[in-house]
Amino acid sequence: MTTSLTIHLAVVRLMRPIVRGDSVPWSIGRDDADVRGSALYIINAAWAILAFAFLVAMLVVGVPVQEVAGDRVGRVVFAVLAGAGFFCLAGCAHVLRRWCWFLPKARGRLRAGDRPAYEQYMQRALPRNSSVAVQSVFGILTALIVLSSGS
Repeated sequence: MTTSLTIHLAVVRLMRPIVRGDSVPWSIGRDDADVRGSALYIINAAWAILAFAFLVAMLVVGVPVQEVAGDRVGRVVFAVLAGAGFFCLAGCAHVLRRWCWFLPKARGRLRAGDRPAYEQYMQRALPRNSSVAVQSVFGILTALIVLSSGS
């Protein structure tokens, strides 16, 4: 079941010192919407913290590079880090959409007694690795906009 979200779990593992993500793979496999919601919260937090880390890196790395190597090199560093940050924010948006759209539908189906539909919505609530394609588009567009915005 967790093979469709290995990239999202890798981000959680990367952020392990900050977020308590040890139980996420176990929580994802549970048949409880509240437990799965908690796991999605942790995945979303990991993406958000990683996006914030890229924002901080823009200041910590980008500003000194711009001072030492010049505006053109600094703009490239800012573009790459901004693109990476927006890649992560798109990951947050993907997880939030699944969390806020499919989990409430699953709960409603369970209350209505429709167990097959509940299981289907619970499966759809899991983030997908395919989101990386859309996330990449946002990251690349952000980098291109930053690169083209200079004079």
